[in-house]
Amino acid sequence: MMASAPTVLDVLWGFSIVANAAAACRLCQLGLHRTYRFFFAYLVFAAIRSLILLPFSVRSNAYVMIYAATAPILWVFYVLVVLELYSLVLRNYAGIYSLGRWALYVALSFSVAVSILTLIPSWGNERFRLLFWCTTVERGVVISLVIFLLLILFFLSRYPVALSRNIIVHCIVYAIFFMGISMTILIRNVVGHELMRELNEMVMVLSAACYLVWIFAITQKGESRIVTLRHNWAISHEQRLIRQLDNINATLLRAAQRQFGREPRAGLRGGGGIRSRGEVSMNREFDQSDEIVYPQLPHDV
Repeated sequence: MMASAPTVLDVLWGFSIVANAAAACRLCQLGLHRTYRFFFAYLVFAAIRSLILLPFSVRSNAYVMIYAATAPILWVFYVLVVLELYSLVLRNYAGIYSLGRWALYVALSFSVAVSILTLIPSWGNERFRLLFWCTTVERGVVISLVIFLLLILFFLSRYPVALSRNIIVHCIVYAIFFMGISMTILIRNVVGHELMRELNEMVMVLSAACYLVWIFAITQKGESRIVTLRHNWAISHEQRLIRQLDNINATLLRAAQRQFGREPRAGLRGGGGIRSRGEVSMNREFDQSDEIVYPQLPHDV
């Protein structure tokens, strides 16, 4: 009996896995896996997870159980990657970083709770309830991270924080990535499993496109090229905004010191970096010292 020809979805999934693995290899090749440690670990885990799921039918119990068992690990990586990105953006502002991190934890808890409560009326319509709860919780996590990433982008559009081009690209692509995933999961939970094939194809195209951007847009030069999200800052206005940030940060640090007896740490890396275009110009010797990869959403069995 001849094997059936691969479907469009099979081809897209295979290409997504290859692009996923290529993005991880690209980070290693550039030596950036040490800078983006959690992102690199996420890429490796996502590729392995997809390869484990690949032999199984999306309608099988084995597929659904593996999918559900590994989903919480994926959610943890989502949060770690966003916190890693956030710490790189605010590496010189430990006080603001600490406040935003706790705000993210609260937003995650709130969003997951709201996602569950709003979809409880649909509980009786699901034939596979484990899958229903899995995708519901994931939607809450992803929506929280989307909002947090959009707030980071808004912050970068309002303040002239100088960052490497790679960090800005990473932030924009990840926000798009999560927005697409959250909308896909929302449609699946509201409409049901009737559109699963179309939704899976959309997820595969989105994930593959994001991997390709990470492969070609994240470069070694992009790590040392210092830019701001907006380019039309007047130097005097830029320096005034940076002083505002310094004052806010100092106030939060003093509050944290009174509350906890010590200053919060500045994310994964300490301060000392260049913060604005003005500083770059004054220091030219700057030393640069679900498939969401998402396997396909499983069909109800």
